[in-house]
Amino acid sequence: MSGLERAMLYRVAIGTGLRVSELRSLKTENFDLDAEPSTVAVEACYSKHRRRDVQPIARPLVGDLRAFLAHKEPRMPDILPAL
Repeated sequence: MSGLERAMLYRVAIGTGLRVSELRSLKTENFDLDAEPSTVAVEACYSKHRRRDVQPIARPLVGDLRAFLAHKEPRMPDILPAL
């Protein structure tokens, strides 16, 4: 994992409260950065609650996340590879 990926992983973890397994499951398609507020969705099979969870993303993180995700494939797993 590059330093940029690690930094983004920590920022998303802190900004959303997602757990390691939830972070590991994320794909580009899980992020809706154009919504108001911007959100990230975790599918039921990865969620602690066993239902699809949608978490808001803090506004200061959205711009950096948008730039980070621009270089990722839409369905590529491990957008933010967890430790």
